[in-house]
Amino acid sequence: MSLSIRPATWDSVSPEWTALLARARPPAGAFATPEFQSAWWDAFAAGPGADDCRHDLQAVRDGEELVGVLPLMRRDAAVHLIGDPDVCDYMDIVAAPGREAEMVGALLDHLDAGGATSLSLPGLPQGSATLETLPAAAAARGWDVQSEPEAVCPVLALAPDWDGYLSAIRTRHRREVRRKMRNLLDGGATVSLEAIDDPEELIGAMPEFLALMAASRGDKADFLTPRMAAFFQGLAQRMGPAGLLRLYFFHVDGKRAAAVLCFRPCGELQMYNSGYDPGLRELSVGLASKVFVVRDAIERGLARVDFLRGEEPYKFQLGAKPSPVTRLELRRAPADGGAA
Repeated sequence: MSLSIRPATWDSVSPEWTALLARARPPAGAFATPEFQSAWWDAFAAGPGADDCRHDLQAVRDGEELVGVLPLMRRDAAVHLIGDPDVCDYMDIVAAPGREAEMVGALLDHLDAGGATSLSLPGLPQGSATLETLPAAAAARGWDVQSEPEAVCPVLALAPDWDGYLSAIRTRHRREVRRKMRNLLDGGATVSLEAIDDPEELIGAMPEFLALMAASRGDKADFLTPRMAAFFQGLAQRMGPAGLLRLYFFHVDGKRAAAVLCFRPCGELQMYNSGYDPGLRELSVGLASKVFVVRDAIERGLARVDFLRGEEPYKFQLGAKPSPVTRLELRRAPADGGAA
């Protein structure tokens, strides 16, 4: 039976999409969920002042079974994955296990049927089946395909216990982590980690997280425009009830000194953003908060922590290894071989 490609809405396809993700476990993690993508759409592509793009979400079915999702948007004949690399560390289509090649074919069929002249696929993570299968399939249909490195996401594979983790990281990094933690603790400070999973508590704590994020660095303060702040609130409202969000607060002497906002797809933690009180910078509370989050992830039995985009030194000090993110650009090759 051939696959059918049907327009969808968030509400119509979200339950099946979530069930499909539980089976597929795509490398994009939480960024592939309807909760994240609908929060992005509501903040940046809907309402006054939004980009002039059109929703092009497609459900791909074998009979009535959902076997994939094409989370697309378009501006005229230019098609793009839903999202923006500024806030979407990973992006990809979603396919049922074993149906990845068929989904790439469905994607190309949809582009042909809609008269698309270009397709932008930023944010493809290492291990993406789209990255592995689309270039050859698209070229065979006459598309010009360009692939380029876009970013690096440092990823930390977790040991089964804390001692195992410390022994696995480089000696000089281990010494540096221990030195900074000793400086914090030898000063007599009482420290603890608070983890918030409850949906209502997440929504209520988001303003304090955003305040710490803005206070920690000038570029983060500039980044947190009213629209961006609304996006973070939307993440809490949508991802919290789905069990996809965890907000950590690192306490020093009973005060919330730093915060780390994480996504929690199955079996891992994706460290999305963070902030800290600059008045406590000399105590290295920013780094300490992340060390405590890593230890918490180990204690919860998670397989890895993905620090997401950015090559800040602390990520590698904590033992992460670089994982490439790739961008694919497809352009319709002119029939006569001339300039497009």
